[in-house]
Amino acid sequence: MSNLEMARVFTIIDPTKPLPEAMNVRFDSGHIERVEVSSPWLPPTCDHCKEVGHSIKNCLTAPITCSLCQSTAHKLEDCLKAKRQADTKDGERKKRKKKKKVKVTGPPA
Repeated sequence: MSNLEMARVFTIIDPTKPLPEAMNVRFDSGHIERVEVSSPWLPPTCDHCKEVGHSIKNCLTAPITCSLCQSTAHKLEDCLKAKRQADTKDGERKKRKKKKKVKVTGPPA
């Protein structure tokens, strides 16, 4: 018997399909063992065009779903820019507190 706590196995997968939870591995001795499968990282897959390597936020063919900020990733009712505009009065920006300047002097002589 062999110890199968952790082994790195490199294989070709289809990143658009979910990984299996486990797979059967056959050893040189002919013994078959069920091994759990995990991956620390998978590339992003676009929900719109199904291509691997970018999300819908960066998809060139995805339709614009937010008319305010021209985003393809969210709808107008979920837009942070729209919420910020609604939170301010008549489109005025909220006043920010000015930072006070403090004179720094060296150590006493």
